Amino acid sequence: VKIVMMPLDVTHQVLATKSFIKKILLIKSNTSEAVAGLLNFFGRYDSKKYGSDGAPLHDPNVIAYLLKPGYYFGKKINVEIELNSDLTRGMTVADWWQVTKKRKNVCFIRNVKTDLVLNLLITRLSTLP
Repeated sequence: VKIVMMPLDVTHQVLATKSFIKKILLIKSNTSEAVAGLLNFFGRYDSKKYGSDGAPLHDPNVIAYLLKPGYYFGKKINVEIELNSDLTRGMTVADWWQVTKKRKNVCFIRNVKTDLVLNLLITRLSTLP
């Protein structure tokens, strides 16, 4: 099974900014109004918490990756969960530089074409009632 890991470093590159939410409202559908309302609600808290211009779009990134994997960039690396250390038990260890020489088992995403993903989301939302 191909495993793809998309960390928060990636999903925090795709934000529901005020200008993005305005584009959603321009769709003028029940769905777009509901989505804009949800994004405005959660965006208030996320902007304060992260100090960003909008809320990160975690779940939509997963769907966007499934539809357009070419919008995302990374490489296959070894990723394991630390099981033995008292200090780091449960920590996800991503060996980007292949220091451990262990088998590469995960496609680890590091970057995203943010504008293309946001346009894809607008396009897909435009098809909903």
